[in-house]
Amino acid sequence: MKVNILQIDIVWENKAQNYKNLENKISKIDKDVDLIVLPEMFNTGFMMNPKETASHESEIVEWMYNQVKNTHTAIVGSAAIFVGGEITNRLYFVTHDKKVYTYDKNHLFIHAGEGDKYTQGHSREIIKYKGFKILLTICFDLRFPVFNCNDNEYDILLNVACWPESRRNHWKSLLIARAIENQVYVIACNRVGNDPNFSYAGDSMIIDYNGDVIAHADYQETILISKLD
Repeated sequence: MKVNILQIDIVWENKAQNYKNLENKISKIDKDVDLIVLPEMFNTGFMMNPKETASHESEIVEWMYNQVKNTHTAIVGSAAIFVGGEITNRLYFVTHDKKVYTYDKNHLFIHAGEGDKYTQGHSREIIKYKGFKILLTICFDLRFPVFNCNDNEYDILLNVACWPESRRNHWKSLLIARAIENQVYVIACNRVGNDPNFSYAGDSMIIDYNGDVIAHADYQETILISKLD
């Protein structure tokens, strides 16, 4: 499976500009890629006042589907989503034939107030895609080894994040640890740049089941490419 990670800067709470920037980058990706990975809250940045800027599910699914509908590709990333009268940090995995898989973040980043603004998810989601079983996770989920524990259930741990630069070493160490202890590939997409609360160093990575880093992005916008067997 050929994977492209889009490590990007995100314009704060500006969905139109973020969609435009992403469309430009996605248009340059080879059509033979199998999976495009975007960061957490890819269309707004990591918001703590989501009521005015959160998205509706139809908006996210249609935009993601439009990026891959003329390919044989899937696209994955998370966004702040209205669900009834509440808001959740929801990951979407959308394929070229419009199969839609979702996962709601289980471990909210309470240190930044996410637990006060978003509804917590309570399920663990493993999907099948192109011969791989993939565990879907978002950012802070990475810190919980029991949640990520692999009883021969999955082949890839996928994590989309807005992980702050101040805890950069934690990010890199935890990703390698999760690969080793679960004997799986890890695909991790983080953002770069700044928002009003945090700065982000990127360090998006693809790690193999021995804990060896096979692709790593520096502190800049980039498309990280790797092929998993």
